[in-house]
Amino acid sequence: MSINSEQKQILPSTENCWFILANIHGFPHKNQEEIKKRNRITWNRFYSSTISNADKLILSEYFNLNELTPFSDKEMETVRALFMERAESLGLNLPDPKRRIDFRSCHFDKLVDFSGYIFPSSSFSGSKFGELAIFNSAAFVGKTYFRGSEFCEISQFLNCKHLKEVSFSGAKFCLDVSFKESRYNEDVNFSDCNFLGDADFSGVKVHGNYYFRNSKVFGDSNFASVIFSGGVSFTNAELKAPTSFKHCAFEKSPPKFAGAQLHEGTVWRDVIWPPPPLDAGQAAAFTDAYERLKLEMDRLRKHDDELNFFAKELECKKLLMSPLNGAAIVLYDYLCDYGRSYVKPIYWLCALILFGAIFISSLESGKEFWESLGISAANSLASLGIRKDLLGDSVLEMQPLTRIISGVQTIVGILLIFLIGLGLRNRFRMR
Repeated sequence: MSINSEQKQILPSTENCWFILANIHGFPHKNQEEIKKRNRITWNRFYSSTISNADKLILSEYFNLNELTPFSDKEMETVRALFMERAESLGLNLPDPKRRIDFRSCHFDKLVDFSGYIFPSSSFSGSKFGELAIFNSAAFVGKTYFRGSEFCEISQFLNCKHLKEVSFSGAKFCLDVSFKESRYNEDVNFSDCNFLGDADFSGVKVHGNYYFRNSKVFGDSNFASVIFSGGVSFTNAELKAPTSFKHCAFEKSPPKFAGAQLHEGTVWRDVIWPPPPLDAGQAAAFTDAYERLKLEMDRLRKHDDELNFFAKELECKKLLMSPLNGAAIVLYDYLCDYGRSYVKPIYWLCALILFGAIFISSLESGKEFWESLGISAANSLASLGIRKDLLGDSVLEMQPLTRIISGVQTIVGILLIFLIGLGLRNRFRMR
């Protein structure tokens, strides 16, 4: 369904029957907590009859059981009378609890506080929130739509629970917005949104797919500690200010950033990446995702992140290669952690010298072990130009097999010294 198909004529929220029901005991001012509480309990009990037992079991972890108990017939008559007292002059009837909650194209010109409200299937598409909009700890049981909505002031969706899919596609947030610690059991769509202030998604858990395609964030973006259990797409997104993915977990697949633009202040520290793919099709998709992130980090001159994504790319790419080429990538990993470590090739070089000395000592019976160790070191470090100075013509007096071992040591030593230099260059960004 398109955004336009959900929009209708803009109406003041005070002429919307659902908004009147949500404030049936009066429109509270900022500090009138008792009226807010009575409004919330009445709303939640009004809609509790439409909530399945399975969903109530989930909600019981967050809500008092009293708020999940439907009204008796007598209590419902009291609610109906109170509603008619407030809405009769507008020609409005008490909403049918089985109908979708319809706030489409509403203009909320006052503070909106739906904290702790339970919403079955609902739509706020095309609505405009002129003042502070607060949905903290709200539960959205059915499908929820905020398509094309505009939030003119700060908006808060902290610790919300979405049991079904939710869409904010095309929404505009003029100031800061926070979805901190919210839970999404199915897909969530933030595509084509404009965030003119800061956007805080820290601590969010998404069990479905997460879409952030074509969206723009002009303030800071915070995705720290988000757990993405499904697919993640930031295709063509523009994150124009510092962005944090610190401690994120991408459990199913790496995020897609094709065509996206990231800020140089983007942080990927301590991210948990998905396990390596098991089949070629998945490996190709993973490779493309990591390659795109590598190229973006190269553009931003973030060398460490570029190396990390390059390593992830190679890890996936080896499944797409022939066994021989795949084995070369595996060897590259074992020898130097894809060019990120200079310590590993130093260890391998020391092992090469030690084991070479053991073999040489066993073949050259007339030599002490320390002499064999010196010969082995000279062979392994031959690329530094010290072999001839240390050994001279004594190589010609060695056993043929010793000379073969020396030649192999020289070749392997050249490779390991190169990898040590590569690791040092990468570690200290010597370009």
